[in-house]
Amino acid sequence: MFKKLTKVASRKHSKSAQTQEECLNWLDYDDIAYVFQKLSDKIALNNPARLARGGPGPVKIVVSGGACVVVCLQTEREVTKDINFIADPDDVTRNAKGENVTDEVLTAKYAATKELNDYPPEWINADLVAHVYNLDGCETLFRDSVQRDQLMFRTPALEVYAADWRYQLVAKIRRAFQEKTRLDGEPRFRYDQAAFNHAVNTEIHLHDAVDILRFYIATRNNGHPLKFSTIRTWYHDGHLVKTVEVEYINYFYRCVCRNLGIEIDVLVN
Repeated sequence: MFKKLTKVASRKHSKSAQTQEECLNWLDYDDIAYVFQKLSDKIALNNPARLARGGPGPVKIVVSGGACVVVCLQTEREVTKDINFIADPDDVTRNAKGENVTDEVLTAKYAATKELNDYPPEWINADLVAHVYNLDGCETLFRDSVQRDQLMFRTPALEVYAADWRYQLVAKIRRAFQEKTRLDGEPRFRYDQAAFNHAVNTEIHLHDAVDILRFYIATRNNGHPLKFSTIRTWYHDGHLVKTVEVEYINYFYRCVCRNLGIEIDVLVN
């Protein structure tokens, strides 16, 4: 469905100064491959035991958000501002500094950042950790994601997996509607051409939600619409999704795909 990232040269080193300046706060497909390789290099340098025979093996992380859309879905979205990750909660390896696996990744990030002056300072972050491990229903996200084997990047020192698309879909559905409300101040959605034009030009989470929904229906649900009652069982955010949020996504999904995305078989206000 998508090509795994491979080591490439950073596009920022091959474009004009003007283009570089415009791209400082964004990561595209090639940039993501480049920074993952840098991260892998620093992990291997800081903890050679990862590469040793009989050693703990590679660091494994799960990534959620825009980076997954850019790399895995290869839609019209070409960039993301950052990479959000969680590390393997069952990896109890400690490096020479006594760091756990999350800190091991962040230490490697800080070392790599010294060589990435033209990249966003928080190009990778662990903000997702608090969201995942402090909320009931998300405890299995790492294991579920690795088992589904949506591999994004692999070296002997680092493996990167896309987060379970069920988790990402419900998160994007909620973020899309929250962003709509923030932008226009309306708690309900107006079904007209002006509202459509405004949304498609301003709401990146809406685009992501539609793209993830289309991908999931095609690859995980035999081309059939999802049931709202099923979505409400997915992780923590699933049971928080409301009918109006699904109606919002459905409207744009139908505009793009010409069919129904989510069957509303329950009503939740």
